[in-house]
Amino acid sequence: MKKIIFLLLSLVVLGCSSQKESANRVGDISLIDLGYGICSVNIDQVQSMNNSPSGTHHISSNFYLIEQTNTIPMEMGQRFGVDYLLKSPDFKEVQVEIVWTFPKPITNDKGESFNEVRYVNNKKTNQDYHETYALNSQYLLVPGEWKYEMFVQGQKLYERSFQLQ
Repeated sequence: MKKIIFLLLSLVVLGCSSQKESANRVGDISLIDLGYGICSVNIDQVQSMNNSPSGTHHISSNFYLIEQTNTIPMEMGQRFGVDYLLKSPDFKEVQVEIVWTFPKPITNDKGESFNEVRYVNNKKTNQDYHETYALNSQYLLVPGEWKYEMFVQGQKLYERSFQLQ
C-alpha cells in the first residue's frame, strides 16, 4: 500500500513539474504555462472582430494539446496556441491584452493589410485559459515567426514564438 501511495505522489509531482511558471510578474500575477503548440478546440461562438484578417474571433473550449512544439506546419486548418493559468494569491478579474504579431503583413481577401491582431479580454485569476490561431484561409499561410504576447497593466507577462514552416 505504501508503494502505491508513493507511486501516486511521484506521478503528481512529475505532472506538476512539467508546468512552467513565467519568470515575468505583474504585481502579484504570474503565468503558469500549461502547454503550447499544435492543438484542437471546440468552437463555441464566433464574434465579429474588425481588427483581424478574418474579421472574426472564435470563443472556444476544450483545448487539447496534440503536440508541444514551436514549429507549426503551414497547412490549411492547422491550429496552434497556448494554454495557461493566471496565478494570483487572490481570486480577481484582470484585463489582459493579447497580441498576435505576424512575420510580415497579411492581406485578406478584401485587400486589407494586418501586421498584428490585438484585443483585450477580462480574465479571472487561478483559472485555465487558452488562446489559439487557426490557419483557415489561404492568405494566413505565411511562413516565419508568429509571436504571441500577453500584457497586464501594459506590462508584458508572457511571450511565445511559433515558427510556421
